[in-house]
Amino acid sequence: MKNNQKLFSLILAGVIVIAGVVFAIIMINKRYDNPLASEESKGNCKILECMEQLNGNMSVADINSVIGFEGELKSETELYKTYVWELSENTSIEAMISQKYGTASIEAEFSYDLRPTGADFSRWDEIQSKLKKGDKITYDEFVSLVGGVQGVLDKVDSSSKTYHWYNSDGGYLFGIFNESGYCTLASGRF
Repeated sequence: MKNNQKLFSLILAGVIVIAGVVFAIIMINKRYDNPLASEESKGNCKILECMEQLNGNMSVADINSVIGFEGELKSETELYKTYVWELSENTSIEAMISQKYGTASIEAEFSYDLRPTGADFSRWDEIQSKLKKGDKITYDEFVSLVGGVQGVLDKVDSSSKTYHWYNSDGGYLFGIFNESGYCTLASGRF
């Protein structure tokens, strides 16, 4: 009897582990379940994959290494140098790098028709209320509040990441998340 209980416990534990792995794979794939994920790239990574590897403390050489080719110097002022990496006909990454501090503001650029839709903004009042009260909202909680749809990481700098969500009515919502992973600001048009 004890051996049967141990065997049953082992089988149950195995099923739970397998279910967890399958769920994790589904969630990772869901993050890229949008037109941007299928856009081919001239570099080492597609636009969403590149953005996840970049941060605002990278040099131009670091960004070149992640993307897989050298960015084109688009403009230069006393304060900033702006570089562009054309990943495809419809996608690019632009980095504005401070001449003084070396920090970067990196943005994903893509055509409107590649924006994924499907987010649900019906819980906007709840998001707004939590932020006004000072409640901490993690990225995963934010995703849950917009219908389980993953955001598009379209801006990173040295202290934050900005994600956008789009709905089928042409509306959008963005959330800025600090280094600790909490939303500090959210707004949109829907």
